Amino acid sequence: MQENDPYLSVAEIELTEHIINSTRAAGRKSRSSDASNHKNCHHYLKLLGVLTVAVGLLIKLDVRVDKELSTSAFDKELKVKGIVDTAAVFDDNEATANTVVDWRYMRWQLNETIQDNCIAGYRIAANTTLTCGRSVAHSDVTYLTQQHEGVNYCAGVEFQPNSCVEPMFGYWKAPEGNLSEISPLPRRFGIESYNDDKLALPRCKTMEQYLSNGTISRSGQFFPPKWVQSADNPTSLTNRLADYDREYVPATCSSIPLSPFLWTAQASCQTTITMYGDSPIRNLFMATVFGLRGYEMFAEAHASKESKENGIIYSYEWRLYHDGTADDRFEFHGGTDLKNSTYAVAHCSCDNKVKRCLRIFFVWAPKFLDQRNKFHYVKQWETDLLIVEPGNSYESRTIIDQHWMVDLNAQLASNPHLRLGILHFPWGQQPAEKRTEAIRLWVNNSSFGDRMAYMRQDEILFQPALQGRATFHFACGLGRVNVVNDIIEAAEPCTDRQDYSQIRALTTVLFDAFLDKTNF
Repeated sequence: MQENDPYLSVAEIELTEHIINSTRAAGRKSRSSDASNHKNCHHYLKLLGVLTVAVGLLIKLDVRVDKELSTSAFDKELKVKGIVDTAAVFDDNEATANTVVDWRYMRWQLNETIQDNCIAGYRIAANTTLTCGRSVAHSDVTYLTQQHEGVNYCAGVEFQPNSCVEPMFGYWKAPEGNLSEISPLPRRFGIESYNDDKLALPRCKTMEQYLSNGTISRSGQFFPPKWVQSADNPTSLTNRLADYDREYVPATCSSIPLSPFLWTAQASCQTTITMYGDSPIRNLFMATVFGLRGYEMFAEAHASKESKENGIIYSYEWRLYHDGTADDRFEFHGGTDLKNSTYAVAHCSCDNKVKRCLRIFFVWAPKFLDQRNKFHYVKQWETDLLIVEPGNSYESRTIIDQHWMVDLNAQLASNPHLRLGILHFPWGQQPAEKRTEAIRLWVNNSSFGDRMAYMRQDEILFQPALQGRATFHFACGLGRVNVVNDIIEAAEPCTDRQDYSQIRALTTVLFDAFLDKTNF
């Protein structure tokens, strides 16, 4: 991990968290006590005193917050709970104690100290003949290729010999200089609406609420200026680019942005997301990883038949340290050992070095039985949020597998903190409407329904929808994993705004999965 200046006021934040934990303990003791009324009164007075100290400390910390930064309802919710290190990040240096570094300005950096910092198969071979292809479904649309400062790009993705499409290791860096000069992240990550006072609304709690009368944002922007393809013809491309940086905005509630700092703000230590499915869920996983990193454009690839048969797991881990630094690790795991055996991953133990962790896994398991055979990972990896697909077009005949539902119910019953998201890709050869009806009936009548969310991927669609192959993938794809003479099939920039909108919907509605486990 590359060194950079600490930006957390660790002592004050830990003291605040200690006070909040003491408050919770005092409250639990007061509620459960069978002692006399006098003793109960003593506990409540103690609780009131601790709350007074906590509020005083929070006010002290809050006065540092930059008045120009708007505060959403969710920010206020974090501060009430005593979590202040994500709403505003502070420098430990007393001379600059009034300088606020907001988490929304943190930027991911490639760790260049690692020699071969690239997922296996995603470094473009030096002898590759580069071709930026057209979408099969929209061959009449001009594909986007351009060169900027001697670098070739295809739909925004660097595409030239020896470039890496998917790097493994990186870190977050605090900004230098004037915050007003730092380019904001693209809108589709949710930062713009999060800062919008008009959208300072309570968090969406159900998928029905999230999807009811929502709108697609009208415009966004692209950074950096490499997107200016032709100064002589600015209307052909540059004016259209904003159409590809849009987000879905709920009508009556707020959506959580893509940020590892924000996602883990209320976690006790480790938070784990596990995803099961085929390529649409892999698209979702990749979009989640690159969205958390703040990537503008990315491409991913289909795995080979042999890899799928042997077993595929992708893992991502983000760590926040007490000294204020943060880094991440993105890896591919494959081989015959995954076929029938468990795959062990390191538990992230918070200590005097590590403050919080976010882990995300993708398991290739397209069929109901494939998932059931690998559901042991849910418990083994201490999963907080489980995201699955309901067979999609791999299950062309079976409407729903009752044993699959029973197994998922068992997972929810065994872990009161676990949340379940079901993301349905309804296209292709499958009984989509009957499957939708069956899943909604299950979710609506389940005793665990308040911890479940179901969403079809066609419930939020962006227009124009020109990206992808005939299989309607939303993420830009490389033709083969080995990336030899490959094609990024894209008739629009590789933003994958579709998957970003869907992971934000699931994590917003199921955000209790990210809360401190001691509350459950």
